[in-house]
Amino acid sequence: MRRTLTVGSTLLLLAACNNGDNAKCASGTTLCNKTCTVLQFDPSNCGACGTACASGQLCINGKCAVCGPGLTACSQGCVDVQSDFNNCGGCSVVCNPGEACRAGTCTLACPSGLQLCPSGSTNVCVDNGRDPLNCGGCGITCKASEVCLNGNCQLDCPQPYTGCMANDAGYCADELHDPGNCGACGNVCGAGTMCVMGSCALQCPASFKICPAVTVLADGGLTIDNSDGGLRCVDPKSDPLNCGGCGADDTSGLGTYPHACGPAVPGNNTAPTCVNGSCQAVCLPGFLDCDTSGGPPPAHSLGALPNDEVCIDPNFDDCNCGGCGNVCDGWNDNGSGSCFNNALPAAQVCCSNQCKDLLLDTSCGTSCGDAAACDGGSPTCCANAANTGGACTNTNSDLLHCGACDGDCTSLGYGKPGCCTGACDDLSRDTNNCNGCGNACTADAGVAACCPVTTDAGVIGACTDTNNDTHNCGGCGNDCETQCGAPGCTNGGCNCS
Repeated sequence: MRRTLTVGSTLLLLAACNNGDNAKCASGTTLCNKTCTVLQFDPSNCGACGTACASGQLCINGKCAVCGPGLTACSQGCVDVQSDFNNCGGCSVVCNPGEACRAGTCTLACPSGLQLCPSGSTNVCVDNGRDPLNCGGCGITCKASEVCLNGNCQLDCPQPYTGCMANDAGYCADELHDPGNCGACGNVCGAGTMCVMGSCALQCPASFKICPAVTVLADGGLTIDNSDGGLRCVDPKSDPLNCGGCGADDTSGLGTYPHACGPAVPGNNTAPTCVNGSCQAVCLPGFLDCDTSGGPPPAHSLGALPNDEVCIDPNFDDCNCGGCGNVCDGWNDNGSGSCFNNALPAAQVCCSNQCKDLLLDTSCGTSCGDAAACDGGSPTCCANAANTGGACTNTNSDLLHCGACDGDCTSLGYGKPGCCTGACDDLSRDTNNCNGCGNACTADAGVAACCPVTTDAGVIGACTDTNNDTHNCGGCGNDCETQCGAPGCTNGGCNCS
């Protein structure tokens, strides 16, 4: 998204007078061909009426100039519209806070590892490795039965199953015991053999059991295959589907199936497992068990109460950042196991295993995003007006954060406020930064000055020579016609009779 600042027109032409040769123009402007204009910036009347700059040139301080390769002539001077925050894709096209100019387009500054993809009428930062709507690239959508893993759409199967394909259809297979997918999808055991722990074998070891194939459903239900082809050779000490006995055995007759572990509780980051014949929940790889009540995660099986253990991600958990019990400033678990912040906004958040300042740390993806996206200068993260978040900005040129986060140039009463190399400036009066940073006024034999000119679009700065300017004779605003009706100025003095 981008904003276009319109200041009259890019030529800085002012409203046509159309009142004949006796028309009077505003202070700092000159009548050329019945139109009031600023000779310092008008490429059709550069320095004098009728002096036109060639195609591709611009008028700066009354002289025609040519921009170097890859640069475009804008009101601030020669800029690179492919990367300039204030002239993105064209002159005066200003990107919004939190955006960066890339290839001439204002785009959201995504944190490292994320990609900008369209979402409806806007753009969002996504992880192409895990986003099912943008899996491996923008717009690549996985099916409803699939998940996105490492940028590839795969069948969503609960542990210990694996997604396999047959006849152009996906299904979940137990590679440890399935004779049709023994150890890998499509690996079929021969006649007279069975699949034992992912390998085809002639017989089931004495310490193992032959059990009907079972499938634990997400809602806690169970399916059983009692056919000859459905028999499996299992290890009751470690098989979560047949833990301590065959998972198909309903020892109570109440449909509890105590030897079938699971199912996994969505969002808890746990997986059912079997340890020495007992069902337990373990944390998925990369997650931690930070249960403050002590002890291992509770055992659970079908028919029992669901496991309420929650394993946390130490990369982003504000109460266990980088490890259990490492609480970021402003957060509190209150011994209840639920993390909450004492007051908004929180002083810190957990980013990549470290507690970082939400408002001021440019490296934290939840605040400023990619610090390298700041266009020039030193990237700085400044709090927004509501003090609820941060935005990456360039304090060398940001009007609202000039030199520092509290450097608001618009509050100083300047005619045309500007931020030049980190310092607030009045661009309507500064001879070295007249109407734009770096635009210095010069005079061959007189006295160069930058004087304010009021236009329909607001106040601008215009270079002039106060030795001979009727409207700024000897200084800005000293109008000879107003003082004595005399139209002339010589050596800084009005030609009054």
